[in-house]
Amino acid sequence: MATNLRLLHKIENRSAVTNLEISNVFSADYDIYKVTISNGTISGNADYHTFRVMNSSGSDSGSNYRHAVLQIPSHQVEFEGKSTGTTHFQFGGRMGGNHQEGVGHDVYFFNPFDSTKFTYIINASSSFEVGTALYGFQGICVHKVQESILGFSMHRTGSFVNFDVSVFGVE
Repeated sequence: MATNLRLLHKIENRSAVTNLEISNVFSADYDIYKVTISNGTISGNADYHTFRVMNSSGSDSGSNYRHAVLQIPSHQVEFEGKSTGTTHFQFGGRMGGNHQEGVGHDVYFFNPFDSTKFTYIINASSSFEVGTALYGFQGICVHKVQESILGFSMHRTGSFVNFDVSVFGVE
């Protein structure tokens, strides 16, 4: 079975923001969405990225996330992080402070708009921190609330400066 991607939204963020919010991108038209995030740069200290889903009230910061993540750095052994009740999907990626290294994400959202199902998220990312390491991340998350999800947000300490986000419907 062939899979086709249909580009639905392309967002180019070129101004510094503390939280990168991508809202009103999911609808009943697709059950699966692929999101690519590229050209990411930050200001501030080195930090991990976290994700939250957005409903009609904004980002859900309740303890509704369960996740498991494998961090694979080039300079030390891998790290497994997991949780059964956090306020976000942790360890989405990592970037160094005040550098223009960049980060890339491929994120899949399953059933985000269906208010009768949980939303599942799969993330794979790669990044580079000058003088430290290359980082790879693989993660899975479930948002354990049956509600219609309209988008997502990314969070970190400091600011997001450059990010290109493309949202595809998976046919």
